[in-house]
Amino acid sequence: PENARFKFFNETYENINGMIAYLCHGHKLNDMFLEGYGAKIVMIGHVHRPILQDNHGIIFMCPGSMASPRFGSDKTYAIIDEKKIQILTDGGEIVDELYFK
Repeated sequence: PENARFKFFNETYENINGMIAYLCHGHKLNDMFLEGYGAKIVMIGHVHRPILQDNHGIIFMCPGSMASPRFGSDKTYAIIDEKKIQILTDGGEIVDELYFK
């Protein structure tokens, strides 16, 4: 909303472990950007619940939310290292993980 105390950025690209990552809030996710820039990781936050899946070589990830989880999910966050992406609860329990190929 226009009167929000924060602003969503449209989108950005980052290099994570040699892979192009497309980051956006998710409310205006655009597949065209993924194909045009060769993104291998897509990170969104819009749904406030953890998602981690490999869809035909593109990793889709939402870390969930520490502030306002939804759909009965726990408070979660994500960690990315050179081998994998993990989604963890605020207590450190692994909710999901995906290893890079």
